[in-house]
Amino acid sequence: MVPQRTYVAWDQITLQEKPNTAESDLPELETLKEVETGHMQLQDFMISIPTSDNKGSISYKGMELFTQFPEGCFWRPPTDNDGVKQGWMSESQVFAESGFRKG
Repeated sequence: MVPQRTYVAWDQITLQEKPNTAESDLPELETLKEVETGHMQLQDFMISIPTSDNKGSISYKGMELFTQFPEGCFWRPPTDNDGVKQGWMSESQVFAESGFRKG
């Protein structure tokens, strides 16, 4: 057993307390405004929300930046904790080889 009052961990860096920022010091935030059904505006940006018959778009000052709404990709590279060495991809490899991911 470890004797009482034995240090097992301590601060490496002493952090200074940050003073609270008063709410009045914060800038006013703009919010999205719906200008017509399916179209949102934030300052100079116009966002057309995708629907079943419309792919959506994003424009800045009237210039179209995206002709179709971007799709999110939330993949991350595997880490050792994911069990890479234990064959973690073997199950999804079966789907890839059978054409599940082809499209």
